[in-house]
Amino acid sequence: MNLATMGGFWLVADLLDVQADLPHDLNSQLRLCRATDKQIQCLDVFFDRENQFRSPRNYYEYDWTPRNDGSIVQENKMPRSDWRYFLLAFKNNAFASIEFQLAANLGEPPLTFFHFIYTDGEYGEGARTAWSGDDVQAADWYQPPIPPPLVVLNLEGLNHLNVTYERLRALDRERYAGIWRAVNSFQELKRIPRQSDLMILGYFSIIEMLLTHNPNDKEVGDSLMHQIRTKVALLNKRLAVPFDYSSFQIASEEKIWNKLYGLRSLVAHGGHVDFASSELRSLKDRNSAIEFLKGATRRLLRHALEEPQLVDSLKPI
Repeated sequence: MNLATMGGFWLVADLLDVQADLPHDLNSQLRLCRATDKQIQCLDVFFDRENQFRSPRNYYEYDWTPRNDGSIVQENKMPRSDWRYFLLAFKNNAFASIEFQLAANLGEPPLTFFHFIYTDGEYGEGARTAWSGDDVQAADWYQPPIPPPLVVLNLEGLNHLNVTYERLRALDRERYAGIWRAVNSFQELKRIPRQSDLMILGYFSIIEMLLTHNPNDKEVGDSLMHQIRTKVALLNKRLAVPFDYSSFQIASEEKIWNKLYGLRSLVAHGGHVDFASSELRSLKDRNSAIEFLKGATRRLLRHALEEPQLVDSLKPI
């Protein structure tokens, strides 16, 4: 049995508010669709395991309304028609769906997938024949008692995913090996807990992978910081979606990146990370810093697919 020629689907982990007609064909082999009852049953191999901290079904089958005191939420079972099981389904080529996830991670909005089902019919129809997934991602994703917020996905967002996917497919992966490696590394960061300080190192590592060269001198930190600060400022003027610095209490782009690189150095060298300190106060808090770095890294990677020659030419400068 050749698994590459079978049908199947990935569950979209995000809680989507889809504002587009479904099913939506992304290309000749991939489509976004709402799951049928039988496809939901196929997910039993993931959802009905023992010792789950919280059943993943609660994320997709319940609506979540804040209580009056704002401290906890009340979950209410939604009608079957409103359940939020959405699928990336494929026919004939499972590898295209895996590659699409690299592009979807760079989209606006980005999407996450980690439950995977093979079926004997196209687009995930028919009987389940095999399954796989990433339990590390799933454990981190489903553990919080409150699900992540709804992600609005409209036709513009779907078209944006298609454009990013086509640019990824068109990338010369030998000539621009660093860009290709950076895209894969960004995907791999999803296996690290979302609020871990290691994420700060990971995002900076990818930015450095894209834009910097080894300075080969004693002032490594200052030299790398200078490269990042100047090259990011140059690219930000060319981004379709520029960086949003509004969450920080600093007016200067240069100073923001100085502060962020200072945070990176504290983490890398085992320093005490205190966002109440004068050194980090202007970055607000850990979540704001990580979310900004994630968004900035995503935008830089997406632009690297759009202008790979330009981004690659910045490395030796």
